Amino acid sequence: MLFLLTVVLALFFAVPSILFGTEKDNADTGIGVENKIDLGSLKVTLLKRGYNEQQQYAEIFFKTDGTLPDGGELKMIASEVKTEQLVEHKLIRLSDNYYLIQIPKLPPKWLTVVMDIGVVSPKSPTLEVKSIDDLFESFGKKNKDSDEKTVQGVLFMNRKKVPTDMNAKPANKQKYFRECLKLQIDESKKLIKENLDLISKSEKLIKGIEADIKELEKEKVYQTESEILKTDSEIDRKQSSIENYKSKILSAEENNVELKEKITKIEKQISDGVKE
Repeated sequence: MLFLLTVVLALFFAVPSILFGTEKDNADTGIGVENKIDLGSLKVTLLKRGYNEQQQYAEIFFKTDGTLPDGGELKMIASEVKTEQLVEHKLIRLSDNYYLIQIPKLPPKWLTVVMDIGVVSPKSPTLEVKSIDDLFESFGKKNKDSDEKTVQGVLFMNRKKVPTDMNAKPANKQKYFRECLKLQIDESKKLIKENLDLISKSEKLIKGIEADIKELEKEKVYQTESEILKTDSEIDRKQSSIENYKSKILSAEENNVELKEKITKIEKQISDGVKE
């Protein structure tokens, strides 16, 4: 009976993993800032990815925010989660903050690829002047400290969740960088639209507040001195809100001018033949 109970309990815990896979088997790092990877001074956001099933090829575009430490660089290793088989890959820097991961040949029955990505940088040297007082201070002691330090993060790519893209094929660096520039244009246009929506909503709110102020001014004729003080205070508060909305409108308009200029510059860069 104990043997049967042990078998039943083992199956109870094993069957869900067999049917649905473990948590790592189903893990996936999605596109966008909600899935941002923290690498200390650097943050990684996936922008776009695609999987060509015919060629068993995948590619991932990502953007970094922040700065690399002096002498630092991004490095990574990739493996298939279930088999722990190492996966061939290329990490290509397209510009200062745009990168591409190419996976030329995925395992035939791959489920999830895990990518350990990290910022590897030289440690700041400890410059200590030695004197006669330091004789034999570290005699016989092995120095185990590495000259490098690494800040790591993990990316997952799940076969069921990565979009199939038959156009995903190895290409030259310029083609990939052009795609990144087009993503910048799309994002800039999106921000311009959001700013225009903010301007429109702010202008409506201003009109509503101005109408409220007019009504409050009319009511003052029939108010006592203390009531007038309260009304004036409310009017001042509403005027302050109007100024706040006007400031936001001005800022949105100025930012849209800059975003439009950026779009023009990027379009020129593309038409000139993309250069870093």
